[in-house]
Amino acid sequence: MIIRLHQLSARAPRLQDLSAVARLINIQEENPLYAGQCSEEKLRSIWQDAYFQLSQDAWLIVTRQGEIIGYADVQRQSEQSEPIFALRLYVDPEYHGRGIESLLIRLGEERIRQLGLVIVGDQQIIVGNQQIKVRISIDSSSERLYEVLLYEGYCLIQQFLCMSIAMEQMAEPFFSAVDGMLTLQVELQPHESSQARNQHSSADVYQTQKYAIYEKALGGQRRIVEPKVALPCVAG
Repeated sequence: MIIRLHQLSARAPRLQDLSAVARLINIQEENPLYAGQCSEEKLRSIWQDAYFQLSQDAWLIVTRQGEIIGYADVQRQSEQSEPIFALRLYVDPEYHGRGIESLLIRLGEERIRQLGLVIVGDQQIIVGNQQIKVRISIDSSSERLYEVLLYEGYCLIQQFLCMSIAMEQMAEPFFSAVDGMLTLQVELQPHESSQARNQHSSADVYQTQKYAIYEKALGGQRRIVEPKVALPCVAG
């Protein structure tokens, strides 16, 4: 994989980047259902979480003019015996095909390896049989990122549908599942029936999107970092 960062650079985010990063995340969410899905408040809460270190757990790719065109971060999802981390990444569509996604994935994986260290007393230990799992969720229509994930060694573990309905008024929905077929029934009020025919109405929008979760196991290697002990001075 060739990574071309000509006139681009990577750095850690700062709080003043909040608005620009939120806009980047929302670039691919042009459907009115998702407008403002990643609010600045939501992103700020992630950045200021006690277990999130902005200077180490997130990265930006910026142009020489300071424009933010790539972002990634890592967050722990599970505290089980095999730690699971979520790696999120977003790249401006105009900069696809330059290896930026691969760079962000590798930066994230290296940080996740560091977070997988087990602290025992004054020693840092990576347990020999421990596997740290990395998960990345993508829109199934993103063929470019799909190819990158396969190249980087990720495997598909789950697919799911996200069904979204935006309506001014909606009664309690009814769900049923028969022979593997899930049915969602939404009752419309009489005055809404004419609006429901127009899926482009700002009042009534429906969308079903398919997503996929890819996973990669980072195998642990036993490593023990012995603490430094100062030797006593012995008078001659």
